[in-house]
Amino acid sequence: MPKISDFAEVIEINDNDIFVTARAGNNTYIKGSTLKSIFNLDLTRPNEWTGQQYAKLLSLSSSGSNGGSIAWNLDIGQTANITLDQVTQVMANPANMKPGATYMLKVVQDGFGARKITWGSAFKWARGIAPVLTTKQGSEDIISFFCDGTNMFGVFSGDFT
Repeated sequence: MPKISDFAEVIEINDNDIFVTARAGNNTYIKGSTLKSIFNLDLTRPNEWTGQQYAKLLSLSSSGSNGGSIAWNLDIGQTANITLDQVTQVMANPANMKPGATYMLKVVQDGFGARKITWGSAFKWARGIAPVLTTKQGSEDIISFFCDGTNMFGVFSGDFT
């Protein structure tokens, strides 16, 4: 996926605007223009959202066997769901944690229920105690996370069935 730095260079940043040069290969298309003039941005006041803000819902799965690892790449999806289909699954430390970001995970029990997750060391819980998932078949739990860039601080809400 291209990054803005692949085609734009920030020349100056001040309180009211950001000056950029945009290029493609050796061709310069915008030289010394400002984000304010290009996108009609007013950087002197807070942003106002005009519609819903939402993230792609990512479906996670484990590596297959009991005790299999669940990988969550946060750059691909800040919100995710997983249906537990093994007795115990390991939620690995997520890739690409960002300071100040929030993340959401929906955990669903399969048709057997009573599935468990063992959490990686980056997951932190109130009083140091990981949540006990709802064990009923088909039950749904929601876990919200605040990230400091190193740890995922979780808040558990259970049994939405």
